[in-house]
Amino acid sequence: MKFIPTIISMTVAVALTTPVLAKGDQDKATKATKMSAPVMAASAQPTTDNTSLKLERETVNFTQILQPDEKLVFGESNQKTSSKSYYKRVSGAQLSKGVELWADGSEAIVRVTPVASSDGVQKSQQMAPALEPSDFDVISKVGAVNAKSATMSLKADSQQMNDAYPELFKNTAAFKLSADMGRGAFSLKTHQKVADNAQYMVHVFDKNSQVTLNAEVSRSHFKQGESINLNALLSKTSEISDYAVELRAPDGRRWDVPAKMQQQKLTTQWPINVNVQSAPGELWTLAVTMKAANGLERVAEVAIDLNEQTAKLDGIQAMNGKANAQLSIAKSGRYEVRAWVYGRDSSGKMVPAVLAHSASWFEPGQVSLPIVIDKQRLARTGLLPPYQIRQVKLMDQTRLAALQTEVNDWTLMGKKRKEISRSK
Repeated sequence: MKFIPTIISMTVAVALTTPVLAKGDQDKATKATKMSAPVMAASAQPTTDNTSLKLERETVNFTQILQPDEKLVFGESNQKTSSKSYYKRVSGAQLSKGVELWADGSEAIVRVTPVASSDGVQKSQQMAPALEPSDFDVISKVGAVNAKSATMSLKADSQQMNDAYPELFKNTAAFKLSADMGRGAFSLKTHQKVADNAQYMVHVFDKNSQVTLNAEVSRSHFKQGESINLNALLSKTSEISDYAVELRAPDGRRWDVPAKMQQQKLTTQWPINVNVQSAPGELWTLAVTMKAANGLERVAEVAIDLNEQTAKLDGIQAMNGKANAQLSIAKSGRYEVRAWVYGRDSSGKMVPAVLAHSASWFEPGQVSLPIVIDKQRLARTGLLPPYQIRQVKLMDQTRLAALQTEVNDWTLMGKKRKEISRSK
């Protein structure tokens, strides 16, 4: 059918601003859609520290030549996101009665996805049956319209969504609200017989709205014990009737994050005192929900890297063209130090020269890791001394975590000195 590619392109746009129910994540992504969600999923358990990966135990060094005009960003940058969408988890009973939704702009896109839920007896996970656009009526101020009617020009049933993007929209039905419905409140109701305890995620992408929820976190990497600083604001001033912030672990655990509203701006400053262990490379999520008094709702999600302080960079020793990173190792693993080296060009300006990578396996204790800079590659840049290390980054390769970033001027020529690192 010719309209399918267009529909899919629209639904991919939805996925950019709302949670994607990828394979294996459907149940996780839908456990916290109420404003007052439970603090922690009782059945979820933190993953164990994974040091069983077959990692190289030998020391490895590599030097990468940088372009002198390369624009480098030092330190930690803010994590930002904006959203014109929201989602909520609803039961089969609610869908049969009618779920109240809101669209600020015309032609909003609606997605309905079945999710797993406990059967309440054997506590086994039961997946709700897929529903199709023809199974829904949309009731607004202009009356009731079936979601598969001609006025709902963009629509895709679950099979079409599966065929096009099975990993993104498994068993999902999607349709666009008729332009005749305008904006405001509407009700989504199914006339298909479904179990009262069946569970669904309803996503609304308000694509033509001018109202976005903008959320910003002070940086992308956090360690256990540090504080999460988050700011969130609706792009157009509106009286806020309800709000919530939630931290979600990759394994399904979740915590309510205390937040306060001042002059329509939502802020948090919450110390991370939770078990942050997770599988290597997995990201955590901060989910922000804001609801205006007129019914408008938005949900924005920010991905963050949250990890343990498995090692610490205590300082950098630099002299005679060599440098060493002084490390405190708390957990066995393979650790890497990256160093951005600058040199002087013909005009006397300090510009990027090379990026040096040095990695090795360490057991707990105080250790020194030489930062080996390939002199031949450094010479190929044509840059002259003095050479300086402008930034260093400590990485935990075992757990795929960025632990620490330090910015300073460590000169590789001249008298030996030790710079004590300052957390950024």
